[in-house]
Amino acid sequence: MQPRRFKSILFVLLCCFVTALTGCPDEADDPNDQQPDDPDEISITIDDQTLDEDAADTITVNEAVIDADGFAVIYEDDGGGPGDTILGASELLDDDTHQDFEIELDRDAEDGETMWGLLHYDESESGEFEDPAEQPAARFDDEVVRDDFQITIDTDEPVSPSINIEDQTLPEDEADAVEIDSYTIDDDGFAVIHEDDDGQPGAIIGYTDLLEEGSGSDVVADLNRDAEDGETLWGMLHYDATDAGLFEDPADQPPVLDDDEQPVVDDFEVSVDDEPQPDPDEPFIDVSDQTLDGVVGNLSTLITVDEVYADDIGWAVIHDDDCSEDSDIIGYASLSEGNSSQVNVELSEPAADEGDDRDLCAMLHADGGDPDEFQEEFDLPVLDSDGNEIGTTFNVEVVEGTAAIRFNLGADGADNYTLQTVEPMGYTDDFDADGGLDDLALRGDWRYELVNGVTNDHPFEFLDDAGDALLSQDTDGSLEDNDSIGWNAQDTWVRFTVSDDFIDDVDEYSCAVHSTMSGAVTIID
Repeated sequence: MQPRRFKSILFVLLCCFVTALTGCPDEADDPNDQQPDDPDEISITIDDQTLDEDAADTITVNEAVIDADGFAVIYEDDGGGPGDTILGASELLDDDTHQDFEIELDRDAEDGETMWGLLHYDESESGEFEDPAEQPAARFDDEVVRDDFQITIDTDEPVSPSINIEDQTLPEDEADAVEIDSYTIDDDGFAVIHEDDDGQPGAIIGYTDLLEEGSGSDVVADLNRDAEDGETLWGMLHYDATDAGLFEDPADQPPVLDDDEQPVVDDFEVSVDDEPQPDPDEPFIDVSDQTLDGVVGNLSTLITVDEVYADDIGWAVIHDDDCSEDSDIIGYASLSEGNSSQVNVELSEPAADEGDDRDLCAMLHADGGDPDEFQEEFDLPVLDSDGNEIGTTFNVEVVEGTAAIRFNLGADGADNYTLQTVEPMGYTDDFDADGGLDDLALRGDWRYELVNGVTNDHPFEFLDDAGDALLSQDTDGSLEDNDSIGWNAQDTWVRFTVSDDFIDDVDEYSCAVHSTMSGAVTIID
């Protein structure tokens, strides 16, 4: 028996030696943990693409970088962002970089259409994309990973050259240029301006820069003299037959002809205004109707102003109901002088109840006091030239289950949770988080999304006054089927509503593993 024991000792020593060389993890690998060590980036890239008319149901994803098994998913556009309609999804992607793969759509793409690509995790481990609620969108730096792209459909139809120039009024000091409203040309060329000669194009007095093959709009043609008030001019398309890139000689750069072998032309009348011209940029604010939902990561307390022009510093202000004088202000964002687009405005209340919609008013206010603080008594509405307030009404729909506030948690060892971020940022003061999360103050009847960045080590849960789990990332809680609370727990986040049942039964929060990471739950009146 002595030799066998000796061999066993040698085997144990050999195992220890190998372990010393290769290292040993502190704890066993969790087979459900699909996160790699410190991913540098999670991203999706889809370039604008031209599709053949007979193959318009397939798009190409240039690159997808994902840190756990998941899918690339294509959404319809809805008001400048991903909508609710899913058009297609990739096969299962493993946690790696994937390039140049195709996704089949459930319908043909349309010419000029904008679509969105998002990454979704396969948290259900089904291997197929089925439900965005169970297979949530991926985030990087707290932002939903997405990319928009535009579709062009190649119909292979012959191009019919055309030019369109509307009658126009020119300021007296800018009468040496006219605007071509739109054109289509089947080869590179120019839009050339001719004088009128008894109802026909006459001498050339101006032309555009080189126009590339295709269609365009709002192109300026410089003239070699000022246009005269009441004058008729002609716009004519010419080919760049010499490939010079400059219009030089009409004999060598001939007119474009239509199917009847006639020059492609359009005549227009010019008026010259000798009155001083106002600033062409009149203040305005534009907001489209919008749908707020949790699928693409937006919140019911955050709306977007599409575009605004302010002739001085000011504020984009959101009023409840309509733009009447007795409407209440529920949100605002500062504006710099000039044009601004995609301005996010935080609201002091959800835009509408879950599963409902509401009309709101976006109004432009001037800054009449402290530029760093909105002051209703000083920052009054901007008026247009007719003395009317500049505002627009829009509709906001809040999808059932959409959160109003999102907060992200980390951990300081096993001592306490730490607050990483709050969205919208204006609600940060709700949380007592100096050096760590202490008591958790929540707003009654509001819905929250808690993103737990340390779920694997520190699953979050709500407890009653006896210390029993009511809502938990780790076990089945007794309130998880309560309809008024609407508990929705995923791998790294949960959503819940602070309903009357929640307020009556929930006493504190805690880590399911480390009871030291706990605090009271209080309600903000």
